[in-house]
Amino acid sequence: MPSCTNCNRLLVPMEGIQLGEELFCGARCMSSGSVILRANSLPSDVIQGMVQQAHSGPCPVCRLQRGAVDVHYAHKIASFFIFSTWSSAPQISCTHCAIKRQSLALVYCILVGWWGFPWGILGTPVQVVRNIISMVKSGKKPIQPSAQLERFVRIAAALQLPLKVAQELYPKSI
Repeated sequence: MPSCTNCNRLLVPMEGIQLGEELFCGARCMSSGSVILRANSLPSDVIQGMVQQAHSGPCPVCRLQRGAVDVHYAHKIASFFIFSTWSSAPQISCTHCAIKRQSLALVYCILVGWWGFPWGILGTPVQVVRNIISMVKSGKKPIQPSAQLERFVRIAAALQLPLKVAQELYPKSI
């Protein structure tokens, strides 16, 4: 099933706007997606060098050289009566910072996730397990940079911004 290039929303067949090889869910994503199109047109050899530099450089969060930097996800859920909200947010960081953030997200889920019906009761175990899986994956230091890190680096290069700023501007693009 196809998904939006910008926000990753699943699209039903014949839905979306095609621009080149990319598919967008609407005009808003397409305007944001112009950065992605520009990013995809950048030379691969230049991008690969930038990806390797980001992967082996200091962590953008703690500014220390603790090992491989990559994209790590933390998952949250908050519920209150019939209202529930959940998210999965990427962060470019070292393994130590990633596990710390995922641990905090895990505690957050346990404390504020259960208090809604039905999604809090159903969604909290899912987000707790997702955080545990993410922590295990983060604990294995990546030898090679991930495809998500390459996409973040491409977007940062297309915007001519630091990697951390590009991550904040386009968190769902990856």
